[in-house]
Amino acid sequence: MNSTVESLKVDFLKINRPELKIVFIGNDRASKIFVEKKSRIGALLGIKTEIYSDNDATTMSVIEKIKDWQSSGKRMGIMVQLPLPAGINREAVIGAINPGNDVDGLRYCLGFESDFLPPVILAVDSSLKRLTATDQKKTVAVVGSGFLVGRPLTRFLKTNYPSFQVFNLSRQSENYQQILKSAEIVIGAADQPEIINIKQIKEHSILIDVGSFKTSGGVVGNIEKEAYQISAGYTPVPGGIGPMTIAYLYRNLAKIYQNG
Repeated sequence: MNSTVESLKVDFLKINRPELKIVFIGNDRASKIFVEKKSRIGALLGIKTEIYSDNDATTMSVIEKIKDWQSSGKRMGIMVQLPLPAGINREAVIGAINPGNDVDGLRYCLGFESDFLPPVILAVDSSLKRLTATDQKKTVAVVGSGFLVGRPLTRFLKTNYPSFQVFNLSRQSENYQQILKSAEIVIGAADQPEIINIKQIKEHSILIDVGSFKTSGGVVGNIEKEAYQISAGYTPVPGGIGPMTIAYLYRNLAKIYQNG
């Protein structure tokens, strides 16, 4: 991660105090860790990070805060740390972010107009281009259909990789095992650890793991590490898609200032 931060510093050297605004409502422990990490990395890059955190917030108060930031006339990135507590309308809050401020690509996840792709999709896209030929016919299994990764990633792949046959799977999907076993590319994007094992994948397949879970045995992803042995290439957990996703968040932020 240190080398990533050093490379990102180049993007921000000519920017005078870039700003990142983060909406963080609630007490979700994992979200708190993510926000603190973004703040630390932002400080290393010279980014001014402002966090709006109000446990008494309502949908309207969050929207008003976002509008207040945007009415300043300053260039900035705005992101919402998910999940939001019950009672706050996720779609309404994300919809209040202007497309040009949407550095986390959350509007894209909703199918709204955005100037940015989600950083995790950029990380997966970069990994695909590094690990395999993307102009050949391949079967791709995206395991997981969540709002943040599974569904928008499937849409992105179907739009941008016409040679790929893309399946968005859950373990309840019809022919789940057969499709997973036949896939040349397997992408783990589910909300449970180690749900894909070596017996379920094709030898010499490409494995991209978006998941990250703390367990008693350490940090693991959606794909059991044993499966790496028979793959043609993989993104490890930890140290793969996670750090790349944070890097692409800040690259999106840099574009706001570079394009202005």
